[in-house]
Amino acid sequence: MSAISAVKGNMTELEKYLNDPSEEDNLFFDCRQDPYPHLNVLGGVKGISGQFYIREHVRQEFCFAVLTEEMVTRIKPYGPILEVGAGTGYWAYEFKKQGMNYLATDAYPGRGNKYFAGAKSWSKVEELTAVEAVRCYPDRTLLMCWPEYCEIWPLEALKEYKGDIFIYIGEEEGGCCADDDFFEYLHSHWDEREELAMPQFFGLHDVAIIYERAPGHKGPHVACTGFSGGHNLMTWEQ
Repeated sequence: MSAISAVKGNMTELEKYLNDPSEEDNLFFDCRQDPYPHLNVLGGVKGISGQFYIREHVRQEFCFAVLTEEMVTRIKPYGPILEVGAGTGYWAYEFKKQGMNYLATDAYPGRGNKYFAGAKSWSKVEELTAVEAVRCYPDRTLLMCWPEYCEIWPLEALKEYKGDIFIYIGEEEGGCCADDDFFEYLHSHWDEREELAMPQFFGLHDVAIIYERAPGHKGPHVACTGFSGGHNLMTWEQ
């Protein structure tokens, strides 16, 4: 097996696409040199316009952030995972491929999502709002990937969430994710546990951070009281 194929054998589908030397327009970074170099320098696409073209194509076909195999490995121990705002279900696809218990949800899943209109669905995405999802599945670790800019649902979902680990992928305060109230709440109620290395598209500054609930802000105990419409009914015991 060549060095290139050996590296590609341990890549996510998105990494393989971005490293494909057979498609010059798709060549994002060169795995023959380093599987994770700085992504500001493109292999086959020249200029800023070409870089943003690739990012938009990846967003429509896959997701907003570049998920790597290393990130999958680092996040797996925090499962089972509940992703809200999952879009095409691409992240769920990659984690399930590794045998992980991963549940994807979105208020407008798959092709019905304005950000992914016409895109393929990578994995099943359950149709739930973010708040409904954290209420229905309180025993899962919450994950948000690029929560919607200037929308209130990321804050509402995080406030409703009762777990002690939260995984955030996206730009930080002042960027193009969630809103100022979300980050104010996040930084006052959660402590950073670890930051994962991740590639970035040109001009973007997204991060992958695993948070743990700050002392004094631990969630209440979860008690199941039955089922309704296929979803758990939960009460919160103080």
